[in-house]
Amino acid sequence: MATQPELKTSFTKETTWEAICTGGNPAISHDGKYYIVPCHSNVNAIDLDTGRVFHSFEPDTDPALAAAISNDNELVATSSRSLVVKIWSFRTFECLKSFKAHEAPTVAMDFDNITNSLLATGAANGAIKVWDVRQGYCTHVFRGSVGVVSFVRFHPSEFQLFTSSDDCRLRYWNLKDKSKHQVLDAHSSVVRDIAFDEEHPNRFYTAARDQLVHRWSAAKMKIKSTIPLHEAIEGLVLGSIRASFFRDCEGEGDALIPAFVTAGDHGVRFWRPDGTELFPRRRKLWMTKPCKRMVYSSEARRVVVLTHELHVGIVQLDNIADTREMIGHYDEITDLRFFSPSVDRDLLIVSTNSHDVHVVDPGTRSSTTLAAHTDIVLAVDVSADGTAVATVSKDSLCIVWSFDGASFRPVFTCTGHTATVVFCKKSKNALFTGSEDTTVKKWTLPWDDVVKNDEDDDSVDRTIKGAIPATVEYSRIAHKKDINSLDVAPNDKLLASASQDRTIKLWNTHTGDAKLHLKGHKRGVWCVRFSPSDQIVASASGDATVKLWNAVSGACLRTMEGHTNSILKLVFVSKGTQIVSSSSDGVVKLWTLRTGDCVTTLDGHDEKIWALDVSGSGEKMATGAADGTIAIWRDDSKEKDDAARKQEEERLREDQELNNLIQSQEYAEAFRRAVNKNRPRTLLRLLRHLRDADEMDEVEPCIQQLDIEQITRLLSFIENWNFNSKTSREAHELLNIIITTTSHDHLLKIPNCAKTLDSLIAYSERHMRRIQQLTQKTAFLDYTHEGMRAGVSKKRRHEES
Repeated sequence: MATQPELKTSFTKETTWEAICTGGNPAISHDGKYYIVPCHSNVNAIDLDTGRVFHSFEPDTDPALAAAISNDNELVATSSRSLVVKIWSFRTFECLKSFKAHEAPTVAMDFDNITNSLLATGAANGAIKVWDVRQGYCTHVFRGSVGVVSFVRFHPSEFQLFTSSDDCRLRYWNLKDKSKHQVLDAHSSVVRDIAFDEEHPNRFYTAARDQLVHRWSAAKMKIKSTIPLHEAIEGLVLGSIRASFFRDCEGEGDALIPAFVTAGDHGVRFWRPDGTELFPRRRKLWMTKPCKRMVYSSEARRVVVLTHELHVGIVQLDNIADTREMIGHYDEITDLRFFSPSVDRDLLIVSTNSHDVHVVDPGTRSSTTLAAHTDIVLAVDVSADGTAVATVSKDSLCIVWSFDGASFRPVFTCTGHTATVVFCKKSKNALFTGSEDTTVKKWTLPWDDVVKNDEDDDSVDRTIKGAIPATVEYSRIAHKKDINSLDVAPNDKLLASASQDRTIKLWNTHTGDAKLHLKGHKRGVWCVRFSPSDQIVASASGDATVKLWNAVSGACLRTMEGHTNSILKLVFVSKGTQIVSSSSDGVVKLWTLRTGDCVTTLDGHDEKIWALDVSGSGEKMATGAADGTIAIWRDDSKEKDDAARKQEEERLREDQELNNLIQSQEYAEAFRRAVNKNRPRTLLRLLRHLRDADEMDEVEPCIQQLDIEQITRLLSFIENWNFNSKTSREAHELLNIIITTTSHDHLLKIPNCAKTLDSLIAYSERHMRRIQQLTQKTAFLDYTHEGMRAGVSKKRRHEES
């Protein structure tokens, strides 16, 4: 006999993925662990190992522009459009200093590597200054730069500063000898970065948007060689890389070879010192995206790149294959699905208001990008066996991606539909798509024709050009308006479609014949789902209701109301006995089907929740909204039930102990425990017992032993009792004892004593009026009774005479 599933009662928000960066000038800690980057009006310190925001500095309400961190990881500098530069402790996160650095916003900053106390700042008006942030004064002012400063960089081992601005010149400043200042004309475009050669201290390199990299002699400040790269460069790093990770280094084994890394219009690229490009064996897709910033930690040999799409790429020079990508800023979330490549690992397939789909690891926020569409991706689905993903886009293309345990590649294309997609439940050999053209199509996927995905086999085409066009088995005009949602029954026999025409239709998946036409919603239907364990269909509509339908008869079994706005998504949980729904007001609700009651309401977003899914185990839930945030929820029903059960057991045990003390006439100890354990009902029962036994005198010594905190708690009991006429007598009796046994000075020390007494007086006056009215009624009743007795006595005397 099947066991009854445990009903969920609560979800707790485990984490929220929000924007972690929005541009600006970032920095990296010396040990390579933390990435300091502006994000709206804050500056985030991101732990690069976990992908989580370690701390968020709040320099101002204006947008943050730049950040810097000292070499000893002690100080962080932040700047914003408010012209203020703030110095923070990276250990305590306390703001140590705040000052106006320039008459224009500070857009570039750098700490020196020698003292860790000198901060160079460059402004949007070309001004450059050096500050001693520990002593709190300006040490140098450098003039001459024109336009926005692109970077300021200290020499790693000398008191020298290199800067560049919009005038395309490189400037060298000697902090000890002003006569050695130099202006170097070398590039025809803005110089974006400078890199110092650690093995040869007299060399440094500059990169600019003129597509050139210059190698300089630091002693003579002259160009020694020029390397054309044929792309605008935004970042430059010198280092050494493992030859085994590159195709062009077959004969060099696993040796470290000198190289430099660039970030520019063509992404992240690797070069030999002579300008020969090196090609990684496995180049991740994000590494081909245009980049805007790059920082480097020589200690960790870690390069961090910020792309124009605000993706954060992490390259480990010792292991180029171990590159990671984090999404720094999500657009509007259009759909998401849990994807489980193994039993103990859950990934998220996320589509946003862009043409890319992201496969995200919730643990580290590392992301893999699936790029093949040319327009916004609207929906995704995952096959039942977890080896295929389908994506559908506004480019009228549905792409099926194969997953081999390590990577994805497009294997099938279905042309003509844009809105929604769903796999069959038992087999991935077929899928259904729906579109704004009001039709439903069934596609046959010939998996036997797919070439095995071998990453080392260059003959395998891993682009969309190598994908096989899927065959349309049938196409049906399903609705009068756009189709918003599709779902397939667990046995693959029925297909449900939901439309803006306010109806749901059930179809025979094999023949494409219509079986049922479900009407009842007053607005367009946004989502439809089959129950995994019963012949029930659930639908969510713009009329703010969830309806349950019999999948055999088409009868509406129940309508669940509670949302105040359009319901956009729903999913079955607890083996089909409960439903989770999300709405356009950012609210998620959990429903129990048997009663139709809303169990709990979760407020996790500020805008429409377009995406909702639950992991295969049912332990995790993910929601994605139009505000670009993704919330990961954890089912904590069992934890809260266990905690409530333990609390109830503890309460019963304590109540039994108090009852035993009352029975054994240990009134003082019972009184003290009832106050300390916050048991007003037990204390009320004790007072009534003492009053009935005419032993209220036992209360006075108990109160004399109470401290201020205990008397305050006792007054709160009295205040609550005084609200009710049934317990007001005990409240006044206990209050009388407190006032008569406690000094006025002691009472005045009680917090909010006057407010408590005012509340007691108000209700006491009400009780007094009630008692006076009862007294008057009793007097009238006595008068009437005496009159009746007098009349009866007179009548009897008359009869006797």
